[in-house]
Amino acid sequence: MFFAGMEERLVRSPDNETIAAVATPPGDGGIGIVRISGPRALSIASRIFRGRGGRSLETAPPWYLVLGLIVDPALDEPIDEVLAVQMPAGRSYTGEPTVEIHGHGGRLTIDTVLGAALRAGARLAAPGEFTKRAFLSGRLDLTQAEAVAQFIGAESESARQRALLQMRGGLADSVREIRGRLLDLIATAESALDLEDGDASEPSTTDLEALASDVRNLAALGQQGAVCGHGI
Repeated sequence: MFFAGMEERLVRSPDNETIAAVATPPGDGGIGIVRISGPRALSIASRIFRGRGGRSLETAPPWYLVLGLIVDPALDEPIDEVLAVQMPAGRSYTGEPTVEIHGHGGRLTIDTVLGAALRAGARLAAPGEFTKRAFLSGRLDLTQAEAVAQFIGAESESARQRALLQMRGGLADSVREIRGRLLDLIATAESALDLEDGDASEPSTTDLEALASDVRNLAALGQQGAVCGHGI
C-alpha cells in the first residue's frame, strides 16, 4: 500500500508542516522540479525566490510561471535561474497551497535548491507524502492514491491504461455504484423485518444475484490488473 494507517485520514489539521522534496527522478536532466506544499509554501518560496524585474511570486496569478533566481536564504547568493509557479489550496495536487520551482536538472543544482527551501523553513517530505496529503485533503480517494504508484511503476501499456483509469476514479465509481445498490437492498430487507403486516416487499433474488455477479467481476478485474502489473 502506498502509505499505511487508514486512521491518518482523520488528521486534517491546518497546522500541518510545510514539506518540500525533489519531484523529478534523480540524475542529470534538462529540468528538475522542487515541490513545496503546505500552509507556508508561498511564504517559504518567497524567501528564496527573486523574480526578474522585482516581480513577487506572492503577487503573481496562480499557475503563472515567473522567471527569476533562487537564492540562498542565509547568504542571499544566487543558486539557479528558475521558473516558479504557485497553486492555491484546493487547486493543487496535494490540495494544499503549493509552489513548484522548475530549475536546471543537475543533481547538485536541484539538491542545492531543495536545501535552500529547507533552510527557509520547509521540512523534507517523506516518500509518498505528497500523495498521502492529497488523500488526507480529499483530493484523491484511496484507490486513486494507490493508482499513482501503479501508474509510475507501470511496465506495460495495459498496466499504464488500467492505472490511469483508476487514477481518474474508474475503480472508485464502480465500488460506489455497487455500494449504493447494496445499501438499497439492505434498506429493503430492514424494512421488511420492521413491518409486521407483511405488506413490505423483500429484496429481489434477481437483484441479489446480479449484485453478487458484479462483485465477482470486479474482483476478477483486480486479479487481471495484478497480472498486468506484475506478470503471471
